[in-house]
Amino acid sequence: GLLHLFDDVGSGIHDRRMKGIIDADLAFGQRFFTFQGFEQGFSIIDRADAETLVGMLRKEISTGLKSGTLPRKGTILNIISRSVNKSIAFDEVIYEDYPHFIQHIDALRQIRDLYALRKREMAFCDYDDLLVYLQQVLLTHEDLRRRLAARYTYLMVDEYQDTNPIQADIVSLLG
Repeated sequence: GLLHLFDDVGSGIHDRRMKGIIDADLAFGQRFFTFQGFEQGFSIIDRADAETLVGMLRKEISTGLKSGTLPRKGTILNIISRSVNKSIAFDEVIYEDYPHFIQHIDALRQIRDLYALRKREMAFCDYDDLLVYLQQVLLTHEDLRRRLAARYTYLMVDEYQDTNPIQADIVSLLG
């Protein structure tokens, strides 16, 4: 078989392609996610759903703060996602890429932590979670890694130069 990995986030194509791959392997995905504590299954949230959740948390956290001072929900999600998929400390992402939000770092940490907690409570996974959990499973369950690697004769990685460290590690583990 062929496993096609890609990075086409900006175009909206990413969501459709990722959904197609996930739908094709959902039974397998449900099995390996039981290793991550999702015994009752999970739901995959797309970018719009993730932004909605972050927006709700932003509103919850911003109570008592001056209105409009926190970054927009999409920006907050970008900060969280960059930290996860580039394997960079959350604070470092803010200091290096979003220094104008340093004064809100405590609130942003709270939102990040609540986002992770709420996703777990509701059995939601975003696209970063799918990558992180797959990487963890492949690193900790050698038998499963070998079986999965044996399922695919070829790995096609579109735009490899744009892969993040987690994606590159998954490719290496499956190759």
